[in-house]
Amino acid sequence: MPDLRPFPPLLAILLVLFPCLTPADVPCLRAEPPQLREIGAAVLDTLREKPKSVFPAEGIPLQVTAPAPADVKTWHFRTGVPLGLGALKTGEQLALFCGEREIPVQTEVLATWGPPDSEFGQAVKWLGVDFVDAAAKGESLEYRLKRAMPADTERLLRIEETAQTITVDNGRLRFVISKPGSPQGLNLFQSVEVDGKPVIVSGSQSGAYLVDGQGREFCAALDATAELRVEMQGPQAAVIRAEGWFVNPDAEVAVPAGEPQARPQGGFCRFVTRIDVAAGQPDVRLQHTFVLTEDSEKTTYGDIGFRLPLAPGKTTVQFGGVDETFTEPVHLLQKSWDAFDLVAGNKTQVQGEAAEGWVRAGKLGLAVRDFWQNFPLELEADPAAGQLAVHFWPKHGAPRMETSETLSDDNAWRLPFVHSGSQLDFRVPQALKDARQFKALHAGGYAPKMYLANAIGIAKTHELLINFDAEQDFPDRAAVFQANGQMLPGAEAIAATKVFGPIPAADPEKYPLIEHRFNNSMKWIIRSKDAFGSFGMWNYGDVQMMFVTKHGMVWPDYRRLWGATHYNNARVAWWLAWRSGDQEILQHARRETQHLIDVDHCHWTNAFFTSLEQQPTDSARKEVGGLCDYKGVVHWHCGDGGSYNACLDYMLYDYYFTGNRRAWDVAQEHGDYITRTAAQNIGRGAAGQSDTLVEYYQATWNPKVGEKLRHHAERIMATPADQHDDLLDWTPWLQRYWELTHDPGARDYLLDWVENRGGGRLYLDSYAWYMTGDRDYATRCARTILRNSLTTAVRDDENDGVIGRFWKSWTDGVTAELLSLAAARSTETTLADFQPEEWPYWVGWNVMSPPTFSRSLVADYFGGTFPWPDQDQARITAVIHHEGGRPTPLWVGSIQQDPRGVNFRVTAPSGSIVSEFFRPGYWRVIQGSSREGPTALRKTWPPKVNPGDKVQIEDREFTVNKYRQVVIESQPLTSQDSLYELASRRVVLDEKNAPGFYTVTYDGTLLQPVPLLPPDRKIWLKVGAESTMRLAGFQYFYVPQETEHFELSFLPGYTRDRFDNKLELAAGAILNPDADPVAPIRCGLETRPNVVRIDVPPQHRGKTWCIAGSGYCLTAMEGVPPYLSPSFRTFASEPRVPTLSQPE
Repeated sequence: MPDLRPFPPLLAILLVLFPCLTPADVPCLRAEPPQLREIGAAVLDTLREKPKSVFPAEGIPLQVTAPAPADVKTWHFRTGVPLGLGALKTGEQLALFCGEREIPVQTEVLATWGPPDSEFGQAVKWLGVDFVDAAAKGESLEYRLKRAMPADTERLLRIEETAQTITVDNGRLRFVISKPGSPQGLNLFQSVEVDGKPVIVSGSQSGAYLVDGQGREFCAALDATAELRVEMQGPQAAVIRAEGWFVNPDAEVAVPAGEPQARPQGGFCRFVTRIDVAAGQPDVRLQHTFVLTEDSEKTTYGDIGFRLPLAPGKTTVQFGGVDETFTEPVHLLQKSWDAFDLVAGNKTQVQGEAAEGWVRAGKLGLAVRDFWQNFPLELEADPAAGQLAVHFWPKHGAPRMETSETLSDDNAWRLPFVHSGSQLDFRVPQALKDARQFKALHAGGYAPKMYLANAIGIAKTHELLINFDAEQDFPDRAAVFQANGQMLPGAEAIAATKVFGPIPAADPEKYPLIEHRFNNSMKWIIRSKDAFGSFGMWNYGDVQMMFVTKHGMVWPDYRRLWGATHYNNARVAWWLAWRSGDQEILQHARRETQHLIDVDHCHWTNAFFTSLEQQPTDSARKEVGGLCDYKGVVHWHCGDGGSYNACLDYMLYDYYFTGNRRAWDVAQEHGDYITRTAAQNIGRGAAGQSDTLVEYYQATWNPKVGEKLRHHAERIMATPADQHDDLLDWTPWLQRYWELTHDPGARDYLLDWVENRGGGRLYLDSYAWYMTGDRDYATRCARTILRNSLTTAVRDDENDGVIGRFWKSWTDGVTAELLSLAAARSTETTLADFQPEEWPYWVGWNVMSPPTFSRSLVADYFGGTFPWPDQDQARITAVIHHEGGRPTPLWVGSIQQDPRGVNFRVTAPSGSIVSEFFRPGYWRVIQGSSREGPTALRKTWPPKVNPGDKVQIEDREFTVNKYRQVVIESQPLTSQDSLYELASRRVVLDEKNAPGFYTVTYDGTLLQPVPLLPPDRKIWLKVGAESTMRLAGFQYFYVPQETEHFELSFLPGYTRDRFDNKLELAAGAILNPDADPVAPIRCGLETRPNVVRIDVPPQHRGKTWCIAGSGYCLTAMEGVPPYLSPSFRTFASEPRVPTLSQPE
């Protein structure tokens, strides 16, 4: 009798009454999932067992990621340093050295290893570091942070606070801030002195303002309820934070019900402004965020800016990159990413492309980071009026692009209508509704959603350098500010702390193939923005998700236009940046994060936008901390997301590494929202919510977050691992939970999951190795990563825009690969070690062994592209060797869409037909949805669609099949079975079939599909100009003994999807018998074939070679037999290749 203790009483009784039953026999009799431990106690026990670190005796290396573009005598450097458990406690002293020279340093504890009231509450996990030193042109000095008593130095930075003012004195610069509610109101620069001399007239008004579409001006200075506080203060650096409303007390402003905070009289949109000041500097860094709190269907904005007062008297104005100087009123408008106008005296004086983004007038200088990239931006100086201003939305804007003459499919994706105009207007132009003119936009399937989207709650942050001694070295300081070189600790030091779990530092010398793939692929993503012109204040920082080929290059695809936080892609750039110290990747990580926290999260709402009755679809529903959705063309579509795209670790990285406190603001908004709303217990939504909770808990040590995390994890684990879909492990939530708690329940669940999935899941395999030490798991990781490095590489060394596959899939995989690298490296596995094994064949075996049937795997090996349109004749697609002594099962078919249908034949060596079936034609498959449902039809499904339901589509009635699908056919179907059963057929060659070579042929416009076989059978794929092939993993071919050289040619294949024909792309490499890549495959945009000629050395003749890659292409082979096989063994013994001719 089985042990009955784990089972509920009623089930235990059943086991007693029916002793023949076992829990394994009856799924419903499984044991209840183990209760997870109380999370606080589990965390402390885990920390007690965790190996302790020591502070490195040689110190922690710190280095700027890129040399400075100019010499400046003093510059404020800021970084974040992760520390291993036990390396440092709060209050312990550190000193900073550059060689033997000690530099005054300030530190700030940003995060600890344990809750503040615990024994680990003083164990520093993240340490903020601020210091001031010279920046030398072309140099990147190395500093060392050491355990030592710092030398006594004079405290240069002092802050004094009274009831009405805050006074800041850094030794050179002294300025006074008047507080909200004081007679002067909130004035960030009430008075300013440099070296004891006044720079502005005391009492001159400065600060942020906003003008609405009616011309009414609202000022931050007039909000008597605003909050002003010193957020951080030390001897080297300080941060002052102001938050409140733009106010016009004379304006009548509607106050909606259900707002998160009280709105003062005349309040209209919000602001968050931070001033960073450092010792001895002549300037401050100002981070200004405005938050839109109004319904964008009812509101427009005429001017959004920040003013500074100029000293009286004659003032000369100069703009960066412009030789001329001016004394009259002048402004520079960056009207697009590649065009600016400089207007003085109401006349355009200068035109150019990308402005340098700074202006100086007398002693006052102002620079805006990433100026041209965030167009439209405007710098304005009016010496006579005594005013210098930056306009975040221009005062002198160019005409709005909103007509069919100014908009096109080529530019509509850039959202030009919110990047142009005298007013900022988020309403989508009516011209875009013309589906005939904007074919690609409407074919993408999401155009209707952008008309429902509302921009309430989005924000925009700009970073400014305000210099009060600009007659000196301001152009050089502006250049260093724009370069934005970031100080980072050494990668090996970061990896040693285990703050990032098992991720190792980059090692391009030992692992060139893998590291090249990581960095080169990420840089293609970054540089593609330049090629596309993916700029503008609401776009910049985001990346494209999917691509089509257009204009001789890859081009953004309207289907999935923006990356946003899809599958948590934002963390990848941060991981790659710290691993390598690469400045280009780090800059992208910072810019992407700023866009995501500003524009792709909701920061304000009211009862109208939270109401399910008022907002029956999610296109305009808004919650503070909720995610906007990437599918609605415009970034502000939706605003209450909190499912599988939920994440906040990338925000924490920005806060910890760079000190971006705005990232911490939004991390708290998003973390609180997920803590309040997380309820999914299955699938990718549950994974995203859990991942967010586990990171937020460690950042806050809030017991309520911890309990929510534990209960959420328990709900997920209540479903047996083998009943979850594949997407529950797309993010490492379970691994992070286990790292945090070492809970046996989490460990057992993960190991059970590994066994149920049978391997090939990087997250699971790597942590199974960390938990058990079983090298089989590590070997799986090594093989998968090595294979991916060849078959999903983006090979674009010349940066000419050729990409192997769209980036989203790439970043999904890299997240898992980076967490698995340590496991993979422990094995020292090489490609040659596993090349002879049957990677594709386990797929085929699983497909033919229900219930492990996997539709996604069928798609990989049956799916694909179409041959050239004029080639519809029957052709050989594969050759199968049937030995005769045992059955040869195979699965034949295709899931590709072809309304005419396709006829398949299996032909014996004698020419007789063994099996023939007609796969019916169909138009598309619509997947049922619990939300807005199938986007391809622009219709709303019932709240839930279940198998057997009757649905009306295009005035026709269909029955939902067991996969919650509807197959919309061009010919009547006799069955409502699964599409995959309609599209394929199992054929078994047995003792009745003579031994020999069997061919599989088809007619119709279809890909060369790959029949699936058991692992030990041989298959040859006939290739050549007559058909398109899919590069899926490894494809092997034989090079005869007499071959001295051969040629392979690749040309882009065509794929037919539900919208239109488009060129597809392929990338990969050709491997020699030693599994060394000898030539890249770069097949994408060329109209002529990419021909690869290989000279074969004697030692590699008479052996098996390999094509490794991904994508779709037409392939031809010269000098070698024109056959490929997904099996290495196919060419391991005679016969090498079959001798067959193309059938008539």
